[in-house]
Amino acid sequence: MFPIRKATLSLLEIADYWSREIQPPATKAELLRDLARAWWLGEIPSAAPARRELLKRMFSARNNPDLGIVFIAPGEAVPRTVHEFPDGTAMVDLTPKVHVPASSPDAWDEGSCEDAFREIAQISTGYLHLNYGLAFLELDYDEFTHWLAQHGYTRPKFWRPFQEHTRQEGGIKARSIEKAIGALWSWNIPQGLTAKERNNKIIKWLNENGCSVPQDPARAIQRVIKGHRLAGLGR
Repeated sequence: MFPIRKATLSLLEIADYWSREIQPPATKAELLRDLARAWWLGEIPSAAPARRELLKRMFSARNNPDLGIVFIAPGEAVPRTVHEFPDGTAMVDLTPKVHVPASSPDAWDEGSCEDAFREIAQISTGYLHLNYGLAFLELDYDEFTHWLAQHGYTRPKFWRPFQEHTRQEGGIKARSIEKAIGALWSWNIPQGLTAKERNNKIIKWLNENGCSVPQDPARAIQRVIKGHRLAGLGR
């Protein structure tokens, strides 16, 4: 069974298997919390632009008391946290608050949501339902080990994918290019951007996020974009 040879694992699977060997010991819930927090902080490349879309869905459900978060847009009054009663007692509302950049999610972009992402990352340390909402999000081996290296963890023994099961080297790099385009432009590549400018921005993103750059990046990028256009995705 071990090591696991799959190309990707969910956050929940990673937390489960990793908890069996990490030293000093940590529980599955603790490791899932750390991975979810890293996702909200953008430390995992596949977080963008998915985290903004998840934030939008959470905001649309802001009136649902089960969500357990109070969203505050600019110009809105901050809800009272202390409610006093005639008998002298008081009730303190500890519901966490997240500040969003505008009352309309259509006005949000990745940069303007950074404060909200950080606030949710902090909240997730104490609200397990936020972490389990991300439990089935999948990471590939390169994403996970890159994050481990950033935080000084040693590579675990439980996961060693076969090369042929990681979509081959070209497939891994294609997926990294997809993530770069999603993070930079949400697949709406600006019309006025030249191919050279576009490619340079993608290559810069790959380097900054610890992803491998293809030997012929221009050809690889064009292949990814063409494949998405044929599938009817993006521009």
